Amino acid sequence: MVDSKEALAIAQLAVYIPVLICAIFIIFRHGFNKQVGWRFLGILCLVRIVGSCFEIAAIHHPDNKTDAKWSAILQSVGISPLLLTALGLLKRL
Repeated sequence: MVDSKEALAIAQLAVYIPVLICAIFIIFRHGFNKQVGWRFLGILCLVRIVGSCFEIAAIHHPDNKTDAKWSAILQSVGISPLLLTALGLLKRL
């Protein structure tokens, strides 16, 4: 049985992997312009995907404290790229 933390991590993977694929496609389509927020959306997706992977690893190996620490760090860092994405996309509008 999957507990709620692992289910949430799996749901994040299910959401952020397709978004990362779309963001990479759009980044290569529009170029690496600094003013557009798609790069930051890609960074946000990468951070959330890696954080979710560490969360799943921490659940399956509870004796390994490093996975739990990296999961907490990466899950909390995600707000900065989100704000930069919003600012970049608003500037484009």
